[in-house]
Amino acid sequence: MAPINRRFFLLAPPAAAVAAASWFSDPIDGLEALDVPPLAGAFHASGAPVKGFRFAQLEGSVTVIHALASWRPECADEVAMWLELRGDPRFQIAGVFVRDSEAAARDFIARVGNPYDALGFDPDGRVERQLGVREAPSTVVLDPGRQIIHVVRGPLTREHLKRTVLPIIDGASPVTALMA
Repeated sequence: MAPINRRFFLLAPPAAAVAAASWFSDPIDGLEALDVPPLAGAFHASGAPVKGFRFAQLEGSVTVIHALASWRPECADEVAMWLELRGDPRFQIAGVFVRDSEAAARDFIARVGNPYDALGFDPDGRVERQLGVREAPSTVVLDPGRQIIHVVRGPLTREHLKRTVLPIIDGASPVTALMA
C-alpha cells in the first residue's frame, strides 16, 4: 500500500474552497461592462429591428433578463407568458439567446413572437455565467439599481410568475410605488 501524501490533505481543502468561491461568486461582478449584441435580423411586430443591450443601460427600472434557447421547448411556453405582459409599465424585459445559433434563434422569434424590449445573442453562454445561471431557460429580475433580486433557474411556471415573480417586481418597481 502506497503511503498517504499528507500534503494532499493540507492543500485539498483550501483548493476546493477557492474553486467553490469562484463558482458561486457574486455574479453581478463584471456586468457593468457587459455588452449583449442584438440578434441580427430579428424584428419586433412593428417591423423595427430589435436592439441588444448594455447592462449599464438597464438602470432606472426593474428589468427581467430572460435567458432562453430555441432548442428548449419550455422557452416557447415562457415567451407566451411574457407576450401577455408585453408593455407592462412596471418592468422592461431583455431576452438573451444563449448557446444557440443565430438562424435558429431568429426562426424561434418569428414562430413564437417577440415580447422583449431588447433581444441579445450570446452563443458562448457568457451572460449566463455572469448572471450566475447555468441553464436555459432562466429568469433574472434586477431592481432599478441593477441588483439581482430574484433568480429562477430552469423553467418558469405561470404559478411561480403570478405568486412570486410579479409580487417581487411590484415591490421593486418605481411605477408601482407611484400608483399606490
